[in-house]
Amino acid sequence: MVKVGNITQLIEEIAPSGAAYSFDNCGLLVGSENAQVKRVLFALEVSTEVIREAESKGCGLIVTHHPLIFRAEKSVTDRTYQGKLLLALISAGICLYSSHTPLDGAPGGCNDVLCDIFGVSHLEGLDYMGNVGGRDYYCGRIGRTDIGLAELAELAQTRLGCGNVQVVRCKEHISTLAVCSGAGGGLVEECIRAGADCLLTGELSYHEALSLKEAGISAVICGHYETEIPVLARLIDCLQKRVDMLQYEVDLIKAESVTNPYLCLGGKCVDR
Repeated sequence: MVKVGNITQLIEEIAPSGAAYSFDNCGLLVGSENAQVKRVLFALEVSTEVIREAESKGCGLIVTHHPLIFRAEKSVTDRTYQGKLLLALISAGICLYSSHTPLDGAPGGCNDVLCDIFGVSHLEGLDYMGNVGGRDYYCGRIGRTDIGLAELAELAQTRLGCGNVQVVRCKEHISTLAVCSGAGGGLVEECIRAGADCLLTGELSYHEALSLKEAGISAVICGHYETEIPVLARLIDCLQKRVDMLQYEVDLIKAESVTNPYLCLGGKCVDR
């Protein structure tokens, strides 16, 4: 019988938690490594809907990108969003493993998937995260492209399914593109130092956008969810190959539950 620890070890081989930023919280957050598991559900983050889906499909482990436990809490009660979800996981006997910044920086992780989607080549890392097992990890990527700013924004709409793309308009032709999934504002200075023409990311604050504009760097802002959700298919594919090689009898399932809050309108959610 496959144990939770067998699956988490395979994830660690792809995106080791030792590469995480110091502020991050990764690894097995709920449950036991010795718990037996037949099905694993992959989602961007935990929600009530994701937990219900895991229960209905008999998944003993949920693997997410965003960690549910991020900041220290002094209690776990149903009076808080985090506490309510933690109690639901424990009550259902479902384990939770999260790989956040390690999956951002890992080869083949969030940022590499984005670069593949937009055809960015000659990639280099932007922000050094550290060395684990003899391999350097970087958050963000920068590489070569040959595209107009308007065309890049249109591609983001079609290839990422973005309903609304924001643009910081400076350089109209992009030959050097920086990419950062999720919230890319922390890499503004790195983009400036690296000589990027444009930053493609999920979200920027108002003042981060102003900093880029002041430096003459364009930006295409596609949505946090939209820039990170594509990695799940890649992660499942990589794990499936390892699972097949080891002949583990376990099913890997991508969650159907919609967790992007910005897609909800009038009581309905549209899955892109």
